[in-house]
Amino acid sequence: MRGQILKKNELAEEIGITTKSIQLDLEDIRDYLDKKHTIEGSRSQLVYNHYEKGYCMKEFEQLKLSTSEVLAISKILLESRAFTKKEMMNLLDKLIENCIPWKNRAEINDMLNNERFHYVELRHHKKFLDKITPLAQAIRGCNVI
Repeated sequence: MRGQILKKNELAEEIGITTKSIQLDLEDIRDYLDKKHTIEGSRSQLVYNHYEKGYCMKEFEQLKLSTSEVLAISKILLESRAFTKKEMMNLLDKLIENCIPWKNRAEINDMLNNERFHYVELRHHKKFLDKITPLAQAIRGCNVI
């Protein structure tokens, strides 16, 4: 609750139980917080911090992207020209809808309007979004593509 990073190995050694028991306890805590959020609107979640290699509590607001982060990701996506115009606009709309509070959406949309309008998709006009997951699965499975 104080924002400390909890590491499974250290906890298991300190308490004298297995890391598997710690993992089960962490899953129970996650389930509890999810139920509490559904019932009471709790704002906390247990998340894994890859940089610190441990678990910590985060408020939902801390888990969302900031306006600057959404703007940066949007500009990188737009410059990539990796998707058809329809796919790109759909991605940007979803990114903004899910990450930016209602009151700030008009501002970020204004910042991106020019890039949206002048977006030039690649000439082949082939949809790529539907192919990303099967491609990643093939690579992960070391399959010939």
